[in-house]
Amino acid sequence: MLPFIIAGLVSGAVYGLAGVGLVLTYKTSGVFNFAYGALATIAAYAFYFMHVQHGLPWALAAVVCLLVIAPVVGLLFAGLARALTDATLAVQVAS
Repeated sequence: MLPFIIAGLVSGAVYGLAGVGLVLTYKTSGVFNFAYGALATIAAYAFYFMHVQHGLPWALAAVVCLLVIAPVVGLLFAGLARALTDATLAVQVAS
């Protein structure tokens, strides 16, 4: 029973954090930014590439993903969101 409670709390926390991030992004910039999933996917693939395919220790691969790759991709997505501020709502959501 305890593993199910922990899994439920973790998944609920992830959904809550994603929801708060979407609301915060929309309220501050006026742009629907669904880039969180893309950012997590890119970081996960980069971690897999470094740890599994190239044999880097998992701690080093995680640090590189969290401190290098994720911020760079986040800045790229922020630039894209800034460029879409004046676009129509359909273009903002589709991008």
